[in-house]
Amino acid sequence: MTMVGDGMNDALALVTVDLGVAIGAGTQVAIESADVILVRNDPRDAIEVLTFSRDMRGKMLLNTAWNFKENIESFSTLFLAWVNIYVDI
Repeated sequence: MTMVGDGMNDALALVTVDLGVAIGAGTQVAIESADVILVRNDPRDAIEVLTFSRDMRGKMLLNTAWNFKENIESFSTLFLAWVNIYVDI
């Protein structure tokens, strides 16, 4: 669950939710207790933050898959080279 607030009366809610988003012009308590601080005073930027985080998660998963593929290919090449060296002797 996500909570967007300025900290006037919702600083406790910003701490207890999964993702607390504070507006930059809010109180210092909100800024310290939130997970994400919006620089502009527009609460609609929280949607952009969530979209950005979903996109970054997708890229991280894609990079992990490519990394796994590259590791499998390099280990198999290394194993075949090792077998070729030691089997010929």
